[in-house]
Amino acid sequence: MAALLTTNMFNPVNVREHENHQCVRVVPGQQLSPQLCVEWRLLQQANPTLSSPYFSPEFTQLVASVRSDVEVAVVEEAQRVVALFPFQRGLFSAAKPVAGRLSDFQAVIAAPGTPIDPQQLLRQCGLKSWKFDHLLTSQVEFAPYLWTRANSPYIDLAQGFAAYEAGRRGENSELSTIKRKLKKMEREIGPARLEWKSASREDLQKLLRWKSEQYARTGLRDLFSIDWIRNFVDQLLLRDDPNLTGLLTCLYAGDRLVAAHLGMSCRHVMHWWFPSYDRELGRYSPGMSLIYLISQQANQHGITRIDLGKGDEDYKFRLASGSDEVAEGSVDLSPGSRLFRRTWQATRDWLKTSPLYGPVAAPLRAVRRLRDWFSFQ
Repeated sequence: MAALLTTNMFNPVNVREHENHQCVRVVPGQQLSPQLCVEWRLLQQANPTLSSPYFSPEFTQLVASVRSDVEVAVVEEAQRVVALFPFQRGLFSAAKPVAGRLSDFQAVIAAPGTPIDPQQLLRQCGLKSWKFDHLLTSQVEFAPYLWTRANSPYIDLAQGFAAYEAGRRGENSELSTIKRKLKKMEREIGPARLEWKSASREDLQKLLRWKSEQYARTGLRDLFSIDWIRNFVDQLLLRDDPNLTGLLTCLYAGDRLVAAHLGMSCRHVMHWWFPSYDRELGRYSPGMSLIYLISQQANQHGITRIDLGKGDEDYKFRLASGSDEVAEGSVDLSPGSRLFRRTWQATRDWLKTSPLYGPVAAPLRAVRRLRDWFSFQ
């Protein structure tokens, strides 16, 4: 990409053009035009790695409807959009992904093979840094800026649930265990019933309460106590179109809600996001029954893939068909800032495996809590 710089970050018309006829304009997320959204979808659909709901223009628009700091850099050549870079602009021109740490996938929206110069892109946006934690490593131009890599598992249902189940049968007895506990729950509590897209406010509040209790037990910040996230959830669940659908999926045993999941889908891809269950019924593993039944019924709702998201939960990898690689890192224009971030990351990783970890564990947890607090502002 050419080294271009908009003279007014909030004026989408005020741009500079380079000799190769590429230009960049930065548009507030609340002002994406219908035509730009069409071009965005075309780029998304041209790149199979961008099938997640996170990469849809509707997701960025939805976050922008509850936050004022969402922007999109539009890269054009010969009056044709060739790439888009959605971000949130923070203090000191530091950017983070749209939705911050709610985002389980991050990337520049572009067709395969489109050249991306990360540092030039930041300059064109008037940014000094962009920190990410779920960047697709398939965007190889970002390789010099990666700190750590991780796998993000998924369930492949393209050949149907029966084919998926047959493929898992030879590896472990996970699905057999889930089915056995599901039958036991049906015998002792009541028949299982899955509601794919519930409109029940009562069930939503129960799910959010379960999640809040989980955050309290684990010492993490309660996401659903944050106003913009609650507003986002309310708006997401109103959406019901192929490009972005909000999903509150509920599992009942008889008349009792035993597990629920808040997620979203974009065409054939569903993202597994916020699941929880009734801990009083933990012996039946209702959360596992929930994901089992969702997978079983997914094709009926046009879903052929369920992204489970990066995480340490064992069940994700026991159920997964495969995984995509994502990375944490940062693009910094300041050499000093770049060195500091890399040094801190390396020190933190070393301490986790060092005998010194015990004495510094509490301070590190305090730093993590502070980081979590800032990441959701």
